[in-house]
Amino acid sequence: MKNAFSAIRNEHGSAETIKAVIAVAILGIFIYVAVQLVPMYNDHWNLEDDMKTLVQYPPQGGKSEEKSKRIQAGVFKLLDNINADYQKKDVKVNVEKKNISIEIWYSRTHTLPLFPNPKQFHLTVKNVVIKGI
Repeated sequence: MKNAFSAIRNEHGSAETIKAVIAVAILGIFIYVAVQLVPMYNDHWNLEDDMKTLVQYPPQGGKSEEKSKRIQAGVFKLLDNINADYQKKDVKVNVEKKNISIEIWYSRTHTLPLFPNPKQFHLTVKNVVIKGI
C-alpha cells in the first residue's frame, strides 16, 4: 500500500500540461489578433487627429471651392500615407464660410479569419466657428 501511494503522489498528471498548452495557444491567438488590429486602429486614431488639425487650421485664402479642393487633397495624402483603400467619391469636404466638415469612408485589409475583410472605417470631422468670438 505504501508503494502505491508514493507512485500516485509522484505522478505529474497530464492535465496540467494540457492546460498550459491551451493557455499558450490562447495567448498566441490574442497576440496575433492584436498584431493585426492594433496598427489599423492606431492609424485610424492618428488620421482622426490629423483631420481635426486640418479642419481647425485650414489653408488660408481663396474661395470656398479652392479651400475645399486643397483640404480634399490633404485628406487624400493622409489616406495614402496609411495605405487606405478608398474611392475619391467617398471623401466629402464641405466648406461654408468658416464652417468646415469632412466625411470619409475607407477600408483596410488584414489576414484575420472570421473578421470582416476589408475592415470598413468611417470618420466625420466638423469645425463650426462659434459666433461672437
